[in-house]
Amino acid sequence: MVIVKADKQGTLQPLIAACQEPFLDEEDPENREKMTHVQVIDSGIGPITKADILLAETTGATLQCFRVKPPAKQHKDMLKRLKVEINTFDVYFDFLRNLGLKVR
Repeated sequence: MVIVKADKQGTLQPLIAACQEPFLDEEDPENREKMTHVQVIDSGIGPITKADILLAETTGATLQCFRVKPPAKQHKDMLKRLKVEINTFDVYFDFLRNLGLKVR
């Protein structure tokens, strides 16, 4: 499960669409039955908020952020304290590669 954050609406929509695409299991790429998806439980534009962090902590989701400014100090402390995983990307293909790792 992931929460997707992006810098702009025009960026957010393709990221969400990419999450909905099936991923092949790299250990058995010929087996189409092992295809899986990433579940997007929330998405938004702009910086990471306290609500994003609490939702991620409650659901066990990872924050996947694309071209979003690093969290403010109080949010960094909260992320660390609640042990919420956050991944930030500036390159679209790095975002996609990381999604593939999340489904394994």
